[in-house]
Amino acid sequence: MRKFQCNVLIIFYLLALSSLQAKNIKFTDWKGDYSGQTVFNFLTIPVSANQLSRSMTAFPLSMDATDVSLTSSSTAFFDTYRFALTHIEWLLGLRKQYLGACFPILDRGTFGFYSQIFSLGGFKYARDIDEYKSDPKAVEMAFGMSYARQLIYQKLSFGITSSYIESRLAGDDARAFNCAFDIMYRPVYWFNTVIYTRNIGNDVKYNETPEKQPFQTGLSFLIVPFSRMDSINPDRFDLSFAIGVQKTIDSPLQFGSTFELKPIEPLSIRTGYEHYSGHAFNIGGISAGLGFDVKQYGIDLGWKFQS
Repeated sequence: MRKFQCNVLIIFYLLALSSLQAKNIKFTDWKGDYSGQTVFNFLTIPVSANQLSRSMTAFPLSMDATDVSLTSSSTAFFDTYRFALTHIEWLLGLRKQYLGACFPILDRGTFGFYSQIFSLGGFKYARDIDEYKSDPKAVEMAFGMSYARQLIYQKLSFGITSSYIESRLAGDDARAFNCAFDIMYRPVYWFNTVIYTRNIGNDVKYNETPEKQPFQTGLSFLIVPFSRMDSINPDRFDLSFAIGVQKTIDSPLQFGSTFELKPIEPLSIRTGYEHYSGHAFNIGGISAGLGFDVKQYGIDLGWKFQS
């Protein structure tokens, strides 16, 4: 009982800390008319095909080692070591690699570690301000660790992630630290909810200009109608759907929904959609993907239409 009370106090302390940090951040309006005022925005990009194919706004958990960097509370329910290696690529050679691992320890919680690297490709026709040929170089990196623990067995957990971030953009370097905090609550076996706060950290300076990190907060709900009472990861025919809302410091209010079907045990089919407040509905934001798991191994493929 004392341990539980201590953990609850830790949660209230971290929530209070998040609130104090948020007071120093001026959110734009719901339409995000003054967007583009933050740095390290690679931290808001999905790190896996699973996250890419489902709307991260709808439900940001993958229930694997990719959760360490974004929503670590899910790792508190793991009972085996888990590892993840991912690669995401866009047009123009934009790339993001991720490596993560989780280590649950009985009666102690789950410890996680991760690294991610975001890099630019080559720009064949790039020019500098004097119209000379230019070959811009840029790379951004993050390294961090997490800790997660169940407060109520199979029902309530919390997670904390802390990270060191480094950015190198065309000769200008910047470094910073940040942290994230989230809670996962499952009052009944077929319903999950997650609340999270990310990218709480110090201002970043390129040369002498201070910039804000992309502070995020959000709430998500997941319904798994055929989930089994004895497992948080159904491994037979199943379907699930989720909705969520998210606000990034300098972006419009974002809504998301996702649907996942498991017609047979190893196969998952996913789709999702994201919409920004104040914008017209269009094809942008649609995503889809496949997952295939065999015993302790799995592979995911994801696609998203985004301008």
